[in-house]
Amino acid sequence: MLLVVRATPTFPVVEHALMTLQEFGDEYDAVCLLQPTNPLRRPVDVDACVNLLAGSDADSVISVLPVPHEYNPSWVFLQGNGGELSLSTGDKEPIARRQELPLAVHRDGTVYVTRTETILGKKSLYGSRIRGYEIDPRHSANIDTEADWAATEERIRGMIQQ
Repeated sequence: MLLVVRATPTFPVVEHALMTLQEFGDEYDAVCLLQPTNPLRRPVDVDACVNLLAGSDADSVISVLPVPHEYNPSWVFLQGNGGELSLSTGDKEPIARRQELPLAVHRDGTVYVTRTETILGKKSLYGSRIRGYEIDPRHSANIDTEADWAATEERIRGMIQQ
């Protein structure tokens, strides 16, 4: 049996769903995207992201986790075709001390809440004004591989035993 996997980006799916709902007369202020590959999310985190969007002028709110200091953009170098390195921030020199590094976060994929006008008008799941909600790392799992699945199962077993 031949299995064909198609890599459909998330944005066109969300946009299509919104446009279809509008055709039926349904209007929404925002969309909350909860990807099935992040199964450890808690309702309290979803509510917090929705409330953060509602109480701000942000285009979107995404769940985030801190970047470990060794991967902070102020210490990350990009390698050019000729092998030369340049800081990812565009700065000439890296920040010397870890204590002076700015807080850096990365999206973890647990919760996305985006205003409908951002999706349909700006054609973006993020927009230009993005707020982050720091998720508890114990409730963040991104399953993209069989190894991720096994690791998440192990984490769940540990949570149940506690």
